[in-house]
Amino acid sequence: MLPTATASTPPPAPTPAAAAAAPGEPHEALLLALGHLRLRDLLACGRVCRRLRGAVAGHPLLWRRVAVEPPLSHRVTDEVLLALTARAEGRLRSLRLLGCPRVSDAGLLRVVERNPCVTELYVPRCTGLTADGLVKVVQFLHERKGNLSRLRLHGICKMTKDHLDVINSLMCRSSQQHDARALYYNHRVHEVLNTDDDRHIDVDVCPICKNVRLVFDCPSDDCRKLRVIGPGAEDASFVLLDAKHVVGAST
Repeated sequence: MLPTATASTPPPAPTPAAAAAAPGEPHEALLLALGHLRLRDLLACGRVCRRLRGAVAGHPLLWRRVAVEPPLSHRVTDEVLLALTARAEGRLRSLRLLGCPRVSDAGLLRVVERNPCVTELYVPRCTGLTADGLVKVVQFLHERKGNLSRLRLHGICKMTKDHLDVINSLMCRSSQQHDARALYYNHRVHEVLNTDDDRHIDVDVCPICKNVRLVFDCPSDDCRKLRVIGPGAEDASFVLLDAKHVVGAST
């Protein structure tokens, strides 16, 4: 026969697991799992029940990195982006917008003004943004003594060498780190959000057409030697993103 508890018997102390799973507080394992979800899945979890909605919306650490990808890209406006990033409560570190045509210069600037500690800003193929507007964003982060270390601008219209020079001068990156960057010749052009390379900015002035665009380094060892030597580096081959604009190696 099992013993029964009497009035004088003290209740058992709650275990750490039980304390962590107290009503109203999400379990730490749940927060860890939510941190690995993409934005679309994270928003879907918030619609499951009230508890999950509170866990998703009420923890700023889940929103330190916001990546908007298709099919959400065409649905995100300035107001939606501002509401999403506001969940970080000023702690946003990485903002990646892949092909968001409804985000404007003013909307992006408002987000950055509320999150001046952004270190990564990816806006490839965001046709609603302009080169002048992005210069203002980088200028604001520079004035606030931010630490913007990575910027992806591929697909921004009317980007000129003057814009690029201003952005490069404002980026928080030393010249030594800039010269020691890894070669960018993996040709994974469709992986726009790829962060395997160490470049602080993805575009450069094409040595052939003089336009600002993605420029890949030649993987040839001879071209690498020319780049190190210096004077002959201009003759090294560059494989460009546009298939109609390919130049062979001059070896």
